[in-house]
Amino acid sequence: MRSNKISGARRATKPGRSMVMAIVALIGVISCAGLMACHSQSAGKPSVRRYQLKGKVVALNRQQNRVTIEHQDIPGYMEAMTMPFPLKDERLYDRLKEGDQIEAVLVVDANTNRSWLEDVTIKEH
Repeated sequence: MRSNKISGARRATKPGRSMVMAIVALIGVISCAGLMACHSQSAGKPSVRRYQLKGKVVALNRQQNRVTIEHQDIPGYMEAMTMPFPLKDERLYDRLKEGDQIEAVLVVDANTNRSWLEDVTIKEH
């Protein structure tokens, strides 16, 4: 009689459920570690910063969405100078005039490399 068994040979087995669960858990841990590393790099530096700005309107250019402001020092950001800024609220182009003294919030977004003025208050006409 012949035996179907081959002595010393092992049958190939499928990975058990516990092995599959261990691999899935390992992939999850590696993914979470990667996400935490990315988050911790940007956690110390907010991408959007806000600064108080005070200055005088010296020019308006509605076509380019810019108002040129002669502004005071912006502590922690830049020295006093004259430069153009976009306005978040475009309706202000109808209200602002050259010579107006304003206060506003300068918003700087490091992710998009964009900035704009918002919360503009006209102090004097």
